[in-house]
Amino acid sequence: MSERSNRNNVFPRRLDRAAMLSYWVGAVVPLIALGMALRAFVLGHIDDSQVRLAVVCGFAAVASLSLLGFIGLRRFTARLLRDISDDNTRQCQLLGVSRNLTAAEHRDDVLRTALRCARELCGAEAAWMLARPKTETESGPDTPWELHETSGERASELAHAVLRAVPDLASTALAEGDFCGHVILDSGARAGAYLIFGVGIARAESEPRVLCVARKLTSRQLDTRCRSALATLGGLVAIAATNAELHEAQRNFFTHVTELLCLALDSHLDRMAGHSQRVTHYANCIGRRMELGERELGRLHFAALLHDIGMLRIERSAQRSQRACRDHALLGGRMLARIRLWEDIAPIVLHHHERIDGRGYPHGLTGDDIPLLSRILSVADAFDVMTSRTSYRDRLSPDQALAELEACAGSQFDRDVVAHCVALIREGAIP
Repeated sequence: MSERSNRNNVFPRRLDRAAMLSYWVGAVVPLIALGMALRAFVLGHIDDSQVRLAVVCGFAAVASLSLLGFIGLRRFTARLLRDISDDNTRQCQLLGVSRNLTAAEHRDDVLRTALRCARELCGAEAAWMLARPKTETESGPDTPWELHETSGERASELAHAVLRAVPDLASTALAEGDFCGHVILDSGARAGAYLIFGVGIARAESEPRVLCVARKLTSRQLDTRCRSALATLGGLVAIAATNAELHEAQRNFFTHVTELLCLALDSHLDRMAGHSQRVTHYANCIGRRMELGERELGRLHFAALLHDIGMLRIERSAQRSQRACRDHALLGGRMLARIRLWEDIAPIVLHHHERIDGRGYPHGLTGDDIPLLSRILSVADAFDVMTSRTSYRDRLSPDQALAELEACAGSQFDRDVVAHCVALIREGAIP
């Protein structure tokens, strides 16, 4: 914050120095030269003392007017620069909050960010968000407003006091776009005169909201620029809240459709029910132990749930044939690559049967050419297949499965992934 203030003050300081230099070069130096010329060539030739005094007074008046003009110009310039600096600060805050709002994935995060920024924009004591909740019937003008989020010390108390004093604040802000007024609170810890500003946001939704700020009534009031900045903030919040709700709906759809596909897959694979869920658990444990980031863990989770999705394209009568089942990785990768929600996990599914030595399928990749998440998924998948009843091989004991993993480390499986998996099993993290 101090660096930003420093940068914002560079221009005013430079302009102030330039004004001082211009005044000295353009006014003080010429006045000194004029005074010396008057003394040398004019006053010495005037015998009348009154005329001489008049000339001196006239010169002094010109010098005084020049100084007063410079002082007035400097004060005007300082005020103008302060306004420019305030505007720049507000613009920087709005740009910063725009980035934060864009990054917010949940509506409540959007609202909290907006309230914090609103207080900073106005130097306000408190900010709060009012919402007209969804009801079984369509919400109308008589639906009561509720306090949804607050920001600031004892903001809730101040908000309720203001709403009692101005009951139509939210409705006016929503109907007209904004509200500005004064409120005097006579009692309570927050007694005093306040300037209140409200801006309506998300007016097109079934759950409209109003952003309000309150600041002490001082000589420097909430000016037009600040009101404009808050109105801009309201527009940003409306867009960000809508986007967050769309993201939440998208995640909800993504999660439930994945669950439905897993149920369909379990039904299709008679003797492998629960395989996807177990592999997902093993893969998640290995990924956390390897300290993957949240985004990578999310990709691994959904790739593990859907890693056998290609089996839906293979007839049930052919599921006992390993040769027929080899196509499922390629089929699954192609199925997921066509869906934008799943296209980033398609390569993980496509390559989860590749081998480190290049003898895997479908593309025969080797070593680090195989995506790390696919290497993790390969180990988790193999462990569950070995320890579960499958359609094409006998079940192994956990100790036998561990021995198989360690024997194939470096040829079929990634050595590091196997080491982490074995450690988790021996520690009891994977039952």
